[in-house]
Amino acid sequence: MAGHSSKLVRPRAGRLTRRGRRAAIIAAALVIGGLLGAQLFAVPPGSLAASVLKLATALLTVGGFALVMTRSLIWFMGNAPDEALDERELSLRNRSYFRAYALYAGLTVLAGFYFLDLAPDFGLWMPTHYDQWWALVWAYLILALGAPAAFLAWDEGDPETESLN
Repeated sequence: MAGHSSKLVRPRAGRLTRRGRRAAIIAAALVIGGLLGAQLFAVPPGSLAASVLKLATALLTVGGFALVMTRSLIWFMGNAPDEALDERELSLRNRSYFRAYALYAGLTVLAGFYFLDLAPDFGLWMPTHYDQWWALVWAYLILALGAPAAFLAWDEGDPETESLN
């Protein structure tokens, strides 16, 4: 693109303390987990309630990413080119990406064992309807998109002290 250059602009550090960010991450995980759990186990497949839960989950997820992640220093650190970050930020980002990948890969292996081996062999629960499969796929999508930023936000120090305790 000749004549056009886009540059990520570093936003101001957020006002939430590390404790506040961690509480927000836990609250978001509980809300989304509750919605997906209800989709899997509590509402009748194909019902109006299932449709409303799917819509609420999708809107909360997309809205959360749009409103929170795209305007934060965490989003910047997760998406900026390496040269735009200092050594501490780069190390923090790399560690967060590694942990998110390890979590995702580990859960994928466990899910594979469960769905291909354990559930059929021992008669354990398996999704039987589109709505249940949708909830599992959506959970993996949320995990893939959110885990790197969540780990980054979890580890980032307080805005005033920049400590990583």
